[in-house]
Amino acid sequence: MRSIVLDTDVGTDVDDAFAIGLAARSPELNLKAVTTVYGDVRLRARMARKLLRLLGTGDVPVAAGIDQPITPGKQVYWGGWEGEGFLTSEDEAWSTDPRGGVQLILDVLHTALDPVTLVAIGPLTNIAAVLQREPGVTHHIREIICMAGTIVPGEEEWNVQCDPEAARIVFQSGAPVKLGTRFIVNQPRLTQAHRHRLAGSSHPAICALVDMLDLFLSRKGRDSTPMYDPVTLSMAYTDEYIQTEPMSVDVHLTEGVLRLEPQTGGEPNMDISVGVRPPEFVDHLVHRLLS
Repeated sequence: MRSIVLDTDVGTDVDDAFAIGLAARSPELNLKAVTTVYGDVRLRARMARKLLRLLGTGDVPVAAGIDQPITPGKQVYWGGWEGEGFLTSEDEAWSTDPRGGVQLILDVLHTALDPVTLVAIGPLTNIAAVLQREPGVTHHIREIICMAGTIVPGEEEWNVQCDPEAARIVFQSGAPVKLGTRFIVNQPRLTQAHRHRLAGSSHPAICALVDMLDLFLSRKGRDSTPMYDPVTLSMAYTDEYIQTEPMSVDVHLTEGVLRLEPQTGGEPNMDISVGVRPPEFVDHLVHRLLS
């Protein structure tokens, strides 16, 4: 069983909530903590806390992390629907871990018996702060799995560009880094057929996920949505759905834009996603959630 910390901006895009569900329902994983990042991190933490309780894993500590990017001049995007129809006034009384996200991650790293995998599915602000506060903590990190970046020339990726300086710190930290990149992890899509399977469940957590999915799809005018974060999370326990290759990648941050440029002949410094099995993964996700 692999110990993980899940760092998330749950609430804006619905796939974060599905990733929390997958983490809680995967017997290969020991979910040590959930931390939230970017924007109203306390609201995000209340969402994660409530979802974990509905999933029967309410003992997992949840802490609000850093709300603003460390990159100067970056503004926070807020969708406006975060928590709508899910959080109630009663949820205000639920406490989250008072240590805060960064300290909670550090405490997990220092007290775990084996190195811990950090799974980052939002902007990388919290993870960068951990590495800046204690650079030597990389010895306690098995790997950092990120839904982040792209190696497609001229393209950008949301989580990286929300806080490119944080991404640079993480990618150049010397810790083992594995990236679920934009044009790979955007391929598995949760469709109406999958929604129909989930909607057949009466479990409160699944009902909540279906409601969140319906709200998000209606706000975006879609009938399906990518499962970026759950498929990235799957790399913490299997290589069945995403294929990665070790690459030598130059990390360039210029005028607020971070680029990843693969190099030939260099020493590999991160694992990059290069292939994915979309239908197989989404079937796996739905099966896990319903198990």
